[in-house]
Amino acid sequence: MIYSERAILITRPRRFGKSTNLSMLYTFLKPVFEQEKEQKLALFKDLKISQFDWFIKLNLGNWPVIYVSFKDLNYKSWESMLSSIMKRISDLYQEHRYIMDNKKLHEYDEPLFKNIINETIDESHLMDALSDLARHLHDYFDKQTIILIDEYDWPMEHAGSFYNEADIFFKSMYSSVAKDNKYVHKVLLVGLLPLNQASFLSGLNNVGHYPMHELPGMYGRAKYSDMFGFTEAEIKFLLSKNNQNLELDNLRSQYNGYQTSTGVRIYNPHSIISSLNKGVIGNYWVNSGLTVTLRECLKKYGQNIEDQLQSLYFSFYSLHDSNSLKKHVEVNLIPHLRYDILDDAPKLDKLDAINTLLCHSGYLTVNSMMNSIIKLINNGCLPKSTLLYQTGKWLNNGRSGLSIS
Repeated sequence: MIYSERAILITRPRRFGKSTNLSMLYTFLKPVFEQEKEQKLALFKDLKISQFDWFIKLNLGNWPVIYVSFKDLNYKSWESMLSSIMKRISDLYQEHRYIMDNKKLHEYDEPLFKNIINETIDESHLMDALSDLARHLHDYFDKQTIILIDEYDWPMEHAGSFYNEADIFFKSMYSSVAKDNKYVHKVLLVGLLPLNQASFLSGLNNVGHYPMHELPGMYGRAKYSDMFGFTEAEIKFLLSKNNQNLELDNLRSQYNGYQTSTGVRIYNPHSIISSLNKGVIGNYWVNSGLTVTLRECLKKYGQNIEDQLQSLYFSFYSLHDSNSLKKHVEVNLIPHLRYDILDDAPKLDKLDAINTLLCHSGYLTVNSMMNSIIKLINNGCLPKSTLLYQTGKWLNNGRSGLSIS
């Protein structure tokens, strides 16, 4: 809200609290009547943000907000996905129909507003629907709009044979809300992968991308690197409030966490919350499934990285063997991806792409980093002992190669 770029992209593995964070931010920012602010403030009174009175006075309930998720769209065909998008946008307009009901729309805007609610617009109008809604909110509240987009890359991951159609559509939609749009204050996108900013996000000027391994800036802080997950201090607090007989050392031994570039270790919330709820430490995150893209890539090109997976698998045990040298695997991460890149990429690029998928999907963590203009070199290692189960499953099928189900 204060220091970041106008357009922000935060990527994290699945089940990492992305949607929860966006929902909380939406609740904090969206407008309420003055008499309702105390009730809203009560939701945040025990959180760290309550320590910053000036920030709360400026922002709590003071921003028009558009909050939309593109997860779980129908993806049988481009037509069916387009219909799902239409329904999401229609629901947004229905949520904000008070603008029309209170006669705050320009006369020439009202027919289109109604058509969007009734889902009777064409594709070109649908592309501009978020931008148009931002304009309507700006005119109603006399203030710029904040746009929160959850699972921004989900449609691209599932587009398959109609990737180009989806690519053109969302490139245009995201560009219309962020590029030189005087009605928009900030755009925050969250998702799994950093899609190619030279193409897909080209319409968003100077998008700030913040993965977990974001390098520290000039003041020694990597923005958001310790967000969207639990730190050990936060886990200690949760344990103190929980009646289950669980110890931090046991959770650390099982899950190990993800190393950020600042040295802070982050744990997947799904694993921790599941353990606290059930009182049993288990393979909750691994058992929640692979992403579609990673599953398909490993099926097609898993042989390209079998040696690397074996090195990772056995290096985990060497870390716990005082007679063994600590071993990690050096990998190249591609700064930005296209979901359709792998079929046409040469073998070396396929390896880099799969490593990038593994890292952003949560199957690799960063041990150390070197940043350069050309590539990002990481010493990769397995973040959790529970992932040994999945890695072993991929490797343990003998001569037939990787087995991905």
